[in-house]
Amino acid sequence: MFAGVKEYPFIKDTALFVKQLKGNCHIWLRLNAFHHSSINYFKKVELYGSNKSTYLIEWDFHDGPMGEYPWKEQFIFDDKGKLLKLLNEVHIDTETIFPGRKPFLFAMSSTAKGNGMHEIYRIRKDTLQQVYDGMLGLRPNTYSTGYFNFSNEPDELYHTYTDVNKDGYNDLLFFGKVIYEAKGKNDTIPVKYIFMYHPASGHFVEKEDYSKKYEYIYGDTK
Repeated sequence: MFAGVKEYPFIKDTALFVKQLKGNCHIWLRLNAFHHSSINYFKKVELYGSNKSTYLIEWDFHDGPMGEYPWKEQFIFDDKGKLLKLLNEVHIDTETIFPGRKPFLFAMSSTAKGNGMHEIYRIRKDTLQQVYDGMLGLRPNTYSTGYFNFSNEPDELYHTYTDVNKDGYNDLLFFGKVIYEAKGKNDTIPVKYIFMYHPASGHFVEKEDYSKKYEYIYGDTK
């Protein structure tokens, strides 16, 4: 158990806090990165699926090997200081999906080459559960900066929540444009990826196979 959650909302000694965090979670990190690390935020939230508090701490070590990108980690603790999840996200925050209900965690992960995806978390039976199933293939990406011969506009696609099938539950939509190389020049198409909420499983599942639909851009990614 990480006793540091009891310090919320203020960290009295950041160096000691990081040291205890590192020791409690059995973190290995290069010594120079540890000396230059910092806490970006320390939040207490209540997430969808629970009436208990959840603590979100982001530890930033600012640089490192490409394989450790984005050089920061997010720790999710329950109200007693039990570690529920260790994440490596570019950004993470709470978002309300169902009006009047508690929020979910909405996160974006990426490689150092600028290709990434999103994740959505809720609490279920005192665990942190990922409920966004993503694409059936490795692409399309909901975040793409153009390392390969395609990119998104914007890099991180816009997203919104709306009840597509009128079942009383909001679904997830990503939308924007994809720029790709075709016959030696760039072409641009509008895209919309719809992920339907399934009440029985509590997961967001793609409405159709977008990897197959856009195979002419990305190739076979399965």
